[in-house]
Amino acid sequence: MREVVFDSAAYGTRGNAADRKLMEQLWAKELAQQRSATQGKPLPAFTLVGEVRVAGRQLVFSMFNASSSPRCEDAPNGANESDVFTVCQMRVTAWPVSAARPAELPGYCMFFGSAADDGRNRIEYQLVGTQIHFRAIQYGQIVEACNKTLRLQ
Repeated sequence: MREVVFDSAAYGTRGNAADRKLMEQLWAKELAQQRSATQGKPLPAFTLVGEVRVAGRQLVFSMFNASSSPRCEDAPNGANESDVFTVCQMRVTAWPVSAARPAELPGYCMFFGSAADDGRNRIEYQLVGTQIHFRAIQYGQIVEACNKTLRLQ
């Protein structure tokens, strides 16, 4: 999945223009809440996005995390912790947006990578028939507990 980062001095602006525009539309409410909750300089907001085309329609799946957002469980924190990812809700949206409501699916691991980590932390996905298989990679190793399959209807 691809990263799009908003309002971050430390991480900079990540994500191409098309992904940024898409995430700004799909997460407009959450971004507005994050920005208004800080009442000054906004704190960073992070998204992951991917998409597949099934039966002629595009499905976008994405996750959102920010300091004031209840959408994710906090990552473990401490010197002895090795798994440092958050568990979030994934939003699946038909695109362009239709009358159908997006599906909100709990329990998906959210990892971030950077050019500096050579892809050692990431979420991969593959469409096979009517299923999307998600595989989580942390420190270059598969995290079995985070692997999921989403069956499309």
